Amino acid sequence: MHQKHLNILSEQLGESFHQLSPLVRQVHIGKQCIKGNVKVERGNLVARLICNLFGFPKANDNVVLSVDCCHSGDGIEWFRNFDGHIMRSHFIAKEDFLVEKLGPLDLHFRAEEEEGTLKYRFFKTKFWRIPLPGFLSPNIYAVEFESNEVYQFKVKVSMPFVGLILAYGGSMQLVNDGVEA
Repeated sequence: MHQKHLNILSEQLGESFHQLSPLVRQVHIGKQCIKGNVKVERGNLVARLICNLFGFPKANDNVVLSVDCCHSGDGIEWFRNFDGHIMRSHFIAKEDFLVEKLGPLDLHFRAEEEEGTLKYRFFKTKFWRIPLPGFLSPNIYAVEFESNEVYQFKVKVSMPFVGLILAYGGSMQLVNDGVEA
């Protein structure tokens, strides 16, 4: 029998949380650290200005990324370190959404499991709690999966009329075994 609610992600996914690949599931239990080399891409001049404004990492074909994650019943904390460039965010559960709070942005997602893969389906953005119309809101694609016993992920952020804002992804390893909640 599975524990009912390990954290806000497992609560949103329900029984499908246990259908995630073992490695992806482990990354999302308790306190974890993952580390690996990733590629970071930025788009055109407007995209680079947006990235600078929100403190996103610089483009780099081979950057060391470490992510300290803490999952609890109250929220999820992500502390990302791109070779010394720090990017923090906090997730809360609100209504049927996981809401990532990233500075003045509130990004609303629903987590979904598909064949062991964790997908974050993006719905809407609020800027300083004000809903943004579609043409000002980013489109976000985010997925975590396991391939050949290696944790992998991809994130892509784009906007209408601008195109690619930021994309990053790659392979990472679980640095610690963490503590199951």
